[in-house]
Amino acid sequence: MKNATNKQSISISELPYDSKMVIETDYSQSYVDEAKLAPKLEYEVDMRKEFGFKAAEYTQAYFDLTGRELKTIINNPKIVILMIKILGNVFR
Repeated sequence: MKNATNKQSISISELPYDSKMVIETDYSQSYVDEAKLAPKLEYEVDMRKEFGFKAAEYTQAYFDLTGRELKTIINNPKIVILMIKILGNVFR
């Protein structure tokens, strides 16, 4: 998505239902700055924390065309630690 040249700005109402539900629950302290669609690829939603300790912090969420959130495993510290342990054992 970051490298897509054909991104289109869309309104939040144009996101799939599942995407809107994730934003309402998992990002409830944030407001949507902008939503974009890369046709035939995915949705990108730019948000900022509205209040709390990290107010104004910028974050992005990505969703496939059906509305499922796309997450990278690198953002999960438990998985990163597990991968380091596994790779450490492989290369011993």
